[in-house]
Amino acid sequence: MKALSGAGLVRDNTARAGSASAIEITPEGARLMREAMKAVAGIYNLLWAIVVVLMIVRPGAQA
Repeated sequence: MKALSGAGLVRDNTARAGSASAIEITPEGARLMREAMKAVAGIYNLLWAIVVVLMIVRPGAQA
């Protein structure tokens, strides 16, 4: 949490040793999270397209 807070991605005004924290995502943190989600979605879509092509082509299958 210290690194995320230091980078300005989250705010934690309740940090106390041995207690629960109420973490708030900053606008910069939210923007970074959206970009990361887009990147993961793009990779997922690419992998799914490869699976579909392999299901159609069926390499190694006997004709």
